[in-house]
Amino acid sequence: MLTAAAALAVAGGVTAAGVALAAPPPEPALSGSPAAPSAAPAQSAADAAADSAAQSAAQSAAEAAAAANAAAPSVSPKATSRKEAASPAECRDADCYIEIKDGMEIPLDGKHGVRRLRIKVEGTEVTFIARTGTAKAVAVTDASIPFSYTHINGITLRPTVAEDGRLMLTISHD
Repeated sequence: MLTAAAALAVAGGVTAAGVALAAPPPEPALSGSPAAPSAAPAQSAADAAADSAAQSAAQSAAEAAAAANAAAPSVSPKATSRKEAASPAECRDADCYIEIKDGMEIPLDGKHGVRRLRIKVEGTEVTFIARTGTAKAVAVTDASIPFSYTHINGITLRPTVAEDGRLMLTISHD
């Protein structure tokens, strides 16, 4: 039977070997008394220059990464390499890639539980209104968020923002 300490050690918790107590801070020197020797070793000029160069390089790398992120467009990753559907009717089998616009309706064959998909667009926010034989499902997904999707009755709806700024929808099924 494991004890609590052994259970923590097995689970990757804190063990006595992994804990180090910090030494208390030195007492301030009193006026008129000799100064206490420093506990920290003196740093050479070469060490100080190396530390300064390392800090400068790290800061430059962080600034370059921030600039690259700021310059990158907020385009979702390419959802698919398949051919773009020319009309909503080409999506009946719930397997297509199509440009979407506000008010668009996509008829589906119902094999996967959804018979009709209505789309509302506001900016990059896409609202899906799915009609089944007896019910309605409503879901909202932001196309600007990479890898976002909605799943309704075995159908996956993945809106993305294309490189040219168009809103695209990949419809797939299980």
